[in-house]
Amino acid sequence: MSDEDKRENDSRRGWSIKRIAWLTPLVLIIVLVIVFFLGDWNYAYTPPMSKVLNPERGNTEQAYDFWGVPISHDEADSLLQTELGQRNLTPGNGAVLIDDDLLELGRRAFYEETFNNEFFFTDIIGAMNGPMSFWGVTRALISLRGRGTNNLQVRAARDAIVGGREINEGDIINTGIDVGRGAYMPLGMKLRFQRGRPMMGITCAACHSAYDPVSEQIIEGAPNNNLNAGLLLAMGTNSASYFANTDIDDLQRFITDNSMQVMGSDGEMHNLPDPDSLENAVDSTLVNWPPGSFDSSNETRATPTRNPDSFTLGDFPYGWTGFAMVGPFRGLSMLNNNVHGLNSDKFADTEAFHRLYGIDREVYLGTLLQNAAHENYRYTSENDETPAEFFARANPTENSPVSSNAVTLPSYPLASFVTPNGLWVGTPGHTVWEEINAISAFQNTLVPPPPHESTSTSRIIQGRRVFLDAGCQDCHSGPAFTNNQVLPVEEVGTEPIRARAFDELEEILVPPTAYPFDTNIPVPPGTRTIDIPMDIVDQDQIELAWAIAGTDGGYKVKGLLGLNWTAPYLHDGGVAVGADANTQLGLPGTLFRGIPADPGESLRALFDRNLRERVLSANQRMPALAEVNVRGIGHEFWVDEENDFTQEQQNNLIHYLLHLERDEAN
Repeated sequence: MSDEDKRENDSRRGWSIKRIAWLTPLVLIIVLVIVFFLGDWNYAYTPPMSKVLNPERGNTEQAYDFWGVPISHDEADSLLQTELGQRNLTPGNGAVLIDDDLLELGRRAFYEETFNNEFFFTDIIGAMNGPMSFWGVTRALISLRGRGTNNLQVRAARDAIVGGREINEGDIINTGIDVGRGAYMPLGMKLRFQRGRPMMGITCAACHSAYDPVSEQIIEGAPNNNLNAGLLLAMGTNSASYFANTDIDDLQRFITDNSMQVMGSDGEMHNLPDPDSLENAVDSTLVNWPPGSFDSSNETRATPTRNPDSFTLGDFPYGWTGFAMVGPFRGLSMLNNNVHGLNSDKFADTEAFHRLYGIDREVYLGTLLQNAAHENYRYTSENDETPAEFFARANPTENSPVSSNAVTLPSYPLASFVTPNGLWVGTPGHTVWEEINAISAFQNTLVPPPPHESTSTSRIIQGRRVFLDAGCQDCHSGPAFTNNQVLPVEEVGTEPIRARAFDELEEILVPPTAYPFDTNIPVPPGTRTIDIPMDIVDQDQIELAWAIAGTDGGYKVKGLLGLNWTAPYLHDGGVAVGADANTQLGLPGTLFRGIPADPGESLRALFDRNLRERVLSANQRMPALAEVNVRGIGHEFWVDEENDFTQEQQNNLIHYLLHLERDEAN
């Protein structure tokens, strides 16, 4: 080959290499575009342990949960030596093996699993179609430049009137959404792109983890004390779908001459409520929820309660009224299922509203769908189907009667002591109860971090003496500082309405049953069922917790671990005081002004009657709080001068309570 031929070949090779080098990024871009517009992908942030303030794990000695009974490694080893133990400690009989794989699944699900609720929040509610927008949230995240925050401030994308409040384009919206340092997404929010369309879902971490501005780390299990959930829902374009969480139990007053009509399940024509009138009424209630609260009662009574902590070990029964006490992990799995299987998918209320409140299921579904944010799920007068037929066809989630990933338990659609609607969430590819049980097991390992401000051993000792002298231990005993009892509402003296959250369900309660824990999702036809044991549950206690059998309901004795991270106090969060107890009183003087409740001063208001009176007066000056049944009354167990305790003793008690650790000897 001549030198000229070699030069020509080298030139061709060089051109080919350059062409390949030029085409490589182009091919990559094309692949990314195809994935973006035709694929389905998602992202949620799970903080690395290096960014967690409380990486220490507790409860390492538990090997199994057997229908709420904890079994240690030593006990399990002994049981597995017997034929009975080998037969009982299986998923088919209700045993949950707590190993590293389950705990890893629980943590991942805690931060990342939505059970498909992004469809409801995005396509039905339209959470990002109003003043809040995907671009607004994205721009707010970019503006952080890697910093963390416990209040993501988002600029309004458009003008709106929300619950009577005027929001102008460009206004700053204080969301209370937490973002970890260096994170690309807020805690507890999952971004999903489906064929190029963004969707937003919510996970456990949105309400039950928090960014700490002092350490710039994440506190796993601490409640998000300023998440403005009510306002965020109200800004959705179809927040009327949350009418069950307000005082609206009669849709007839929203009927107009232009109301759409649907064929009811009774064969008669029914009017749907005017969507705009209903939207305004619902928004007017939602915006009155205090930051850090959520109304999960779904019984047409406005009763928002504080986001509880997830320092759950030994703090059973669960829920403010103690309604979750049956099933795995002493009812904790029931509570976690309720969050996703009821509160984040309002289609789950369909049968209950038909049976309990006389609202025809077609009217209920039509109400949810007539103003749905996405046209694929919007029911109009042009549809020649009933709302139920339309939803069955449009439902984005296969093998589920609701829009989230859920299976129907044998009791569906009736209620039982493990589910108020017969639904249990779980995603295909897992076994029934697997993810929820994993979240429960993970939560039971969480240990609250100590306060940043240290205290002396002397003050702790003196504070404990006050604790005992004041009789606090009569109720707040045991390792988690609770006697695990539900007390009658008249004895506690707190706001009584929330205590009756489940009273209507009495007429549709049936014995609790389940599928074996090794059952795959979707549940195969003909799968056997098992009865859920209730032998460790006191019948009087569960009747009190559910406000049935003639009781007026009650509230559980709350465990006291992690008090430094859970202010304000009581189930309604009404006992709130800022660092300046002279000017920052009640919810109007703290959270509604963007001022955090100070744990020490709020505790003082819990047992100092004079300070409490000032807190109650401040709350009363905001009539909107009374409309959602938030007052801060009750729990009148005073440790103050009128009961012969000095202010120094009071201060020592506060130091003791803020620095509590598990007391296994208690």
